[in-house]
Amino acid sequence: DCEQIILSELEYVLKKIFATPNNESAWNYLHGLYVQHDSIKGKIIDWCKSILPSNSNEQSISPEAISSSSRTGTNLSKNIHFMGMAASIFEDYSLIQLANFIPNSTDTPNPKSYFEDAQKLFLMLKAADQLRVKYWSRRAEKCTHHLKNLN
Repeated sequence: DCEQIILSELEYVLKKIFATPNNESAWNYLHGLYVQHDSIKGKIIDWCKSILPSNSNEQSISPEAISSSSRTGTNLSKNIHFMGMAASIFEDYSLIQLANFIPNSTDTPNPKSYFEDAQKLFLMLKAADQLRVKYWSRRAEKCTHHLKNLN
């Protein structure tokens, strides 16, 4: 059964991520599963949400903490590979929700919280990844633009 294979691939890649969190290929594979298989998007989004720092004000984790976390493999919420993948997934999911969003309706999910999560992660990446500051800034600005339009 194809669905069972997809679920076993998801389980496999999550085990690899926990075993070697700095292996960027595992994160890329997880992102590929998200892009290719609608049936597991919700599971991947929920998993990413569960890793985010519970303190929503934790918008500025120091670059040193992220760098240290990425080297040692501890605390996935500060792992630069996780942050990049999760931010992209949240932004993508927000855009999907935005296409179906009806303001003042309880029937359609509001994409606001996913844009906010993506924006927060892009800003953290901007502070942590000096090589791609402009890239992360541009991605954060896109989220800001969408958030302004939602208000």
